[in-house]
Amino acid sequence: MPADPFEHARALWFEEYADSDFITLAGRNIFLPIVLNQLRGKPADIAGAQSVAKEKLPPFLDYLDRSIAGREFYVGKKMTVADISIASPFINLKHAGYSLDAKRWPSLNEFVERLHARPSFKKLYEEEKPIFHKPVAGLTS
Repeated sequence: MPADPFEHARALWFEEYADSDFITLAGRNIFLPIVLNQLRGKPADIAGAQSVAKEKLPPFLDYLDRSIAGREFYVGKKMTVADISIASPFINLKHAGYSLDAKRWPSLNEFVERLHARPSFKKLYEEEKPIFHKPVAGLTS
């Protein structure tokens, strides 16, 4: 957490935004109907997830892209809880077969790719991949 009061508050804002809104939307409406349904032996709800990915997810991604444009991190000059909170849901989206449209959200895409390339993210993703990753044709941003 940043020591500066403004940066501290901003980091808390992004953490809460990711935890309350973004994870709820992406997790409950994309990850669960695809990945967890398949783990439970149920058919993946591609149509429902695709609808959310096309209609409800873009405003969140627009905001996140604008907020990271021209910056390395969401708050300050080093990684904070804000960055971890924002990058983490994209792991579940990746498991569900979702990938960001790099042309539409270039700054966010660069940020997510950079954080997911970090050893801490990469290692955990690779450990989860055999369990969760079931490629799904047709799920797009």
